[in-house]
Amino acid sequence: MKNKLFCILFCLVFAGVYSQESRKDWSEGNLTWDDFKEREISFENSISELKYVIGYTPSKEKVNDTVIFRLQSFCYSDKNLSWVKPDFKTSQNLQYNQVIFNIAELYRRKLQYDLDHLGSYFSAETVFQNQYEALNNEVEIFQNQSRNGRDPEIVKEWAANIEDRLTIYENNSIPKYEKANFGMGLHVGAAYSFRNESIKEHFDNSIGFNFGFDFSYKNSILYVNMILSGGNIDQAYSGRTYWEEDLDYSLALLDFSYGYAIVDNSKFKIAPFAGLAITEFSENDYDGEDSDLIITDYNFLLGLNVDYKIRKKLNTIPNVFLSRRNITETSIRSRLFVSRNDFYEDLSGYSVNLSIAISWYFRLLK
Repeated sequence: MKNKLFCILFCLVFAGVYSQESRKDWSEGNLTWDDFKEREISFENSISELKYVIGYTPSKEKVNDTVIFRLQSFCYSDKNLSWVKPDFKTSQNLQYNQVIFNIAELYRRKLQYDLDHLGSYFSAETVFQNQYEALNNEVEIFQNQSRNGRDPEIVKEWAANIEDRLTIYENNSIPKYEKANFGMGLHVGAAYSFRNESIKEHFDNSIGFNFGFDFSYKNSILYVNMILSGGNIDQAYSGRTYWEEDLDYSLALLDFSYGYAIVDNSKFKIAPFAGLAITEFSENDYDGEDSDLIITDYNFLLGLNVDYKIRKKLNTIPNVFLSRRNITETSIRSRLFVSRNDFYEDLSGYSVNLSIAISWYFRLLK
């Protein structure tokens, strides 16, 4: 059994090495006669034959700070199946085969363009078949017009024409894309809050958990943000409610705000914002019983949101369910805002809140 498994593994490894040795990608440079086998084959019209292959495969590539998921096209010749009669290793015949190879690369680039702009995940194979059929048809036309490379003037005309067409379809490492107007995001992190005026005398600073959502249209952003934290009563408050000294409290701060991105480039997204803050202090519920010690305030807030973008994921493969391409940005989010708290006349002040979070922002592509 072990010998059988070893043989299978050896065959797979050998097949992989053999495949790589017999393959010449178009990007490796022009053809040479070393890329052909010498064969004494007698056909009426053929003195050589180039076996080209185009296709596509899922790929993941990192370019700078962007991870690109795409269906990557390829074009190569099979050196073990390409052949030439020994007496016809001429520069004219080599140029003839190079034109065929260039035509294959042209249709690979056309295929790549179509793959980067798929309308549906399931249309990839149809797109490939269409381009592959068009490739074979054009190669056949070239072979007929050039009489299989025997007419040097026709070969030169085709060589110039294909080179011009290759420049039209650029070989981009990052596909060009345009973001849709709508986007949404999620962030999770930690928050620190401190207060001033009379509220500071009783409620100490607090550290807690921060999370929220973004909904955007172009540069306009709706923020929904929540801070959950807690602290200790530094000094007893005996106004309209009674908070005894050293009592543990919980803080829940929910804000709804409108922001506008004044900067949004490859590294930063900066957006000032303003909105409504709902602040609630309550006694910690350690014994499982509901507490009557709850105070709530509705007030304004002003702040600044700064996203430092650390990574992007560009997915040119349409989602199976949405049939749309998308881009996801991962950022370090710094968020600073000030809100007003007016619980009672003798219990009021400003709350300054700072949070650091990981943010994920998702947007479809047009």
